[in-house]
Amino acid sequence: MSHTMRVLLRATECFALFVFFPWWVDIREHSGLLIPFLVVTAVLCFAYLLWDHSFDRSRLWNGAAFKKHLPRILLTWLLGIAVMIGVTLWIDRQQWAPEQIKLFGFIKQSPQVWAIIIVLYPLFSVYPQEIILRTFFFQRYKILFTHPAAMIVANGLVFAWVHIIFQNWVAVVLCVPSGMLFAYTYWKSKSTITSGFEHALFGNAMWTIGLGWFFYGGAVQ
Repeated sequence: MSHTMRVLLRATECFALFVFFPWWVDIREHSGLLIPFLVVTAVLCFAYLLWDHSFDRSRLWNGAAFKKHLPRILLTWLLGIAVMIGVTLWIDRQQWAPEQIKLFGFIKQSPQVWAIIIVLYPLFSVYPQEIILRTFFFQRYKILFTHPAAMIVANGLVFAWVHIIFQNWVAVVLCVPSGMLFAYTYWKSKSTITSGFEHALFGNAMWTIGLGWFFYGGAVQ
């Protein structure tokens, strides 16, 4: 098979899986299946990565990279918290704002549920997402990109777009910069754990500050 044909087929596959499929999915009747589906898909992607002999399995961990990039991640996270607080306050002032969006409203109204999410979200949502949307994506579709910047931008946009399943534009918009940040971290660190840790920090901050409603199946009307 020629290189051009391989690129065409891989591009078609990428579009079908990460662009068309999220748009086609309607979770209004099956929101409870979202996490099981995510975990199963991550297992399949993980199996593919283990099967692919060209994949460097050290990327699944790479503790040395984690230590190296941790200071930068923590600094970025603190800046991100400030931005998320500002965004939450701005949304709360808009006429279209859902009544659930209040600064630290979730932790005040449902502290037990918040605590459960803070523990389980990184395990059953963040890490599966990083396997699928970062590790698998970078490995499977690297043939499509000749420059790292193109890969990072494309991955960030794909990460944002798949959140269309929650059927609100806020989730998609918020995930554009965060998706590119996580993609940059994965590319720079070559470590799923590192990008996953950063993703978990931002995700848990999002739930704590009050933006989590936009990323929850219950947000779908």
